[in-house]
Amino acid sequence: MTTAVQSPPSSSPRRPALPVLGLVSALVLSACSTDGADGPPPSVISPEALVTCEDNGDCGEAGAVRWSVPLEGDHRLFREPEWPSEVVPPELWMDRGLRAPGAVAADGTLYYHGDSRVTARAADTGAELWSEAFDEPVASVGTAGETVVVRTRGPGEEGATVHLLRSAGDGVEHLGTEVPDDLADVWVRGNGTHVAVGEDHEDTRARGPRRVLMLDAATGAVEWSDEVTGSLLNTNLAADNALYLAVPLQDSEDGPSRVARVVDGREDLVFERPEEAGGDSYDLWATDTGEVVFNTGRCERRAIGCDTRGLVAVEADTGRTLWQRKGTGSVVSLTTDGGATLLHVARGGGYRTVDARTGEVVAERTEAAAETEALLPAFTGQRQDPAEALPPELRADDGAVPEEDAARAQEALDMVPTELRGPGMERPVVLDGLAAGTRHLTTYLDADGHVLGAFLGCAPDGVRPPSWDAASPEAECAAPRLFTVDYGL
Repeated sequence: MTTAVQSPPSSSPRRPALPVLGLVSALVLSACSTDGADGPPPSVISPEALVTCEDNGDCGEAGAVRWSVPLEGDHRLFREPEWPSEVVPPELWMDRGLRAPGAVAADGTLYYHGDSRVTARAADTGAELWSEAFDEPVASVGTAGETVVVRTRGPGEEGATVHLLRSAGDGVEHLGTEVPDDLADVWVRGNGTHVAVGEDHEDTRARGPRRVLMLDAATGAVEWSDEVTGSLLNTNLAADNALYLAVPLQDSEDGPSRVARVVDGREDLVFERPEEAGGDSYDLWATDTGEVVFNTGRCERRAIGCDTRGLVAVEADTGRTLWQRKGTGSVVSLTTDGGATLLHVARGGGYRTVDARTGEVVAERTEAAAETEALLPAFTGQRQDPAEALPPELRADDGAVPEEDAARAQEALDMVPTELRGPGMERPVVLDGLAAGTRHLTTYLDADGHVLGAFLGCAPDGVRPPSWDAASPEAECAAPRLFTVDYGL
């Protein structure tokens, strides 16, 4: 499976920086929190070395750590009252506007970024394959065929720099590109062979052309570069390199109302957005078999809280509506089966598979949920709600925790358990006591088809209180870890 090149939202919601009073409170709480001796006990990820499931003999068991590796850098625990703590690398706690740490897996390799470096590791074992440092913090990483696409952005900058890498022996080769470094709000989209790079604007209704370049992913060569009309809101790059753009009306404030198909740098087709697709809030999926599917009502977290979403399919060559379904749910992914494209859809806790050409439901419930690879984006690793996870005496229901319980409450917020959920799982798998400030990064399949989740966290015995002369007022994570866990499927 080829991973789309894009900048997915972080699995954890971004929260504003603490106000000054909150920072002072954090220092007071941290002064009483774990120092590595009185806090939570060590867990399987605590050793400052590569740890594998073979060490514990639990490979493949639900909740078992497949592998864990230590990370370098001055990581911190971002703490906010009544919210679970989060581990953040140096650049993130210095600039909240930067993208949170992330990872993407493709063809047996896990690419992790959490600062100004991308590290490639064997997805099954955690063995380091190569590591590459950049001059600016890494905003996103994706793949297009065998090419790794890295987007970097300096603190406070609007644009970004795009780098194309390919593995070469023990390291990487940088492919030369002619991508300008003055593009505003850079976006990147890719398929298995090409990468589209262009500029967008915060105001999705803004008129006027945007610069777009189409690159050969294998060489970095620019196949075409032009200025096109349309927004990258609700777009997709099809396998035939057709790029779909949302085009705003010239005399309306209602947002995008048409869709333009751009081929070889020119608009070869413009069709009306289907009325059934709703307003300017939708996801667009371009298939390899000649359909364009609108998933109404944009959802930041597909498959979660998106039950009322509907589907509208149009013919890619004409814009003619083929079919529509209301209340279908959220599209997780699409796959090609012979001459047909299948839409894999989640609605609440259920799943269904829909033929993109006819709208026919070809699989439902257990049968649809068994399509594990297609439904990988629906697997989650979310921390429990502190209001339910914390003991009653440590919950700040009235806005304050008694002073004598403040340190325990902060430690509990650091260690809020993580629940693994996904299609085909009879019940959630709870990770309790494994790590502090856990972040879910991505989910992927190992070589044997088992589901693994990649996480960033702090070894429980590695949390340290900040000092007044430290660069950050937040608690230090002296033992940051990148680790993977089995979902048990």
